[in-house]
Amino acid sequence: MMRPLSSLGWRVGWRIAVAFIACFALSVLVFAMYTGPVIDTIRDNMLRDLATDIAADLETDGQTAVLDLPRRIREAYADGGNAYLYVIYAPEGPLVFFSSPAAADMVGDRVRDGREGIFQFDLGERTIRGYRLEKDGFTIVVTESGSELLIDSFSEQFLMIAITWLVPVLAIAIVISLATIRNGLAPLKRISAEAARIEPGTLSLRLSETDLPRDVQPLVTAFNRALNRLEEGFAAQRRLTAEAAHQLRTPLAVLTARLESLEDRQGLDALSRDVQRMNRLVEQLLAMARLELSPDSLDGDVDLRAIAVDVISELAPLAIAQDRTLALAGTSDPVVIRGNDPAIRTALTNLIENALVHTPPGSQVGVRVCEDGTVEVSDEGPGIAEAERAEIFERFHRGAKVRASDAGLGLAIVKECAELHGGSVTVTDRANGGAVFTLRLAPGPDRRRAM
Repeated sequence: MMRPLSSLGWRVGWRIAVAFIACFALSVLVFAMYTGPVIDTIRDNMLRDLATDIAADLETDGQTAVLDLPRRIREAYADGGNAYLYVIYAPEGPLVFFSSPAAADMVGDRVRDGREGIFQFDLGERTIRGYRLEKDGFTIVVTESGSELLIDSFSEQFLMIAITWLVPVLAIAIVISLATIRNGLAPLKRISAEAARIEPGTLSLRLSETDLPRDVQPLVTAFNRALNRLEEGFAAQRRLTAEAAHQLRTPLAVLTARLESLEDRQGLDALSRDVQRMNRLVEQLLAMARLELSPDSLDGDVDLRAIAVDVISELAPLAIAQDRTLALAGTSDPVVIRGNDPAIRTALTNLIENALVHTPPGSQVGVRVCEDGTVEVSDEGPGIAEAERAEIFERFHRGAKVRASDAGLGLAIVKECAELHGGSVTVTDRANGGAVFTLRLAPGPDRRRAM
């Protein structure tokens, strides 16, 4: 089973996030590479300055010397945790001054001889940097203590800068990028919502072509042009259906009249039934064409109960001729909704005619109008298999136990009417056998129970 594709925003977003993180890591690496030489320069400058300060406090006549360091500096050097130490050698070579006994032990004579300036020597596994300065024959040496406090301090400062500034800046940049992507994709979401509202009954809708990215504009324009062609094709098909039905009405009327005038009655009844079925098909095609050609014609307030009374009155002679009865139940008050009067009449007529066809002689077809705008038509026929209940509302469906007229359009027209009003039609089993068709017309702001 294929995994659903992630959204475009998520795809672009995580790639930008990865790119930001990669750039951040690369920046840290480059910074770390250039930090080493910078730290070495700072270390050298610090050693030189410290040696110069000590030389300034060293008073000498060439043979003897007095070191008069300020107390705070002297105590700082004496602190075992200090990052630096110093030693001073007399012209003859002996060690005459040192920052601490530990400094004298660590340095000894190994740094006495050499040129002025920066030097380094190995102390165990570490490399110690120092600065050598000559004054009146005395050699002043300042070295790092080997604790690497300076380097650790720089590393800690760099880490704190990265955590305190760079990481939040990276997070903010990612959030801003994601928000920018989301805002940039907003027009796509808008036209997606517009496209979702386009259905066979709303082909006049078009996608908005304003405020779109330049790269998306041609796609939306092409889609709207395709909708134009599709709408024209549907309109041509509907016009053809309506025109064909209209063209068939006159020949059928003439044929019916001629059949009635025939003196030879042999086979006349069968021919009449065939003509009646053709007439019924034409009427249903016309009804379907009217619904399709005017999908938005909810032209006013209609009273469902009054429509039910009218339809039952019109079909009562047919029911009596077939030895069936029609019964109206439900509320006795008007039930007024916003809707299309002819469409609702056609739908209710089809439901009742369908029930009359399938209910046995001597039985009753019930019509119930409910206060919520629901109309139920029940019969005492054989019922409907659950597997066929969705199919019987499709056009020209002709199953073994089809519940529509011979043309297969009656219940499809009912479904079309329900969808026109934003509702639905369903079928369930009747408690004592038979079927119950329920026509639900979606409630709207104008629906009300008339008083």
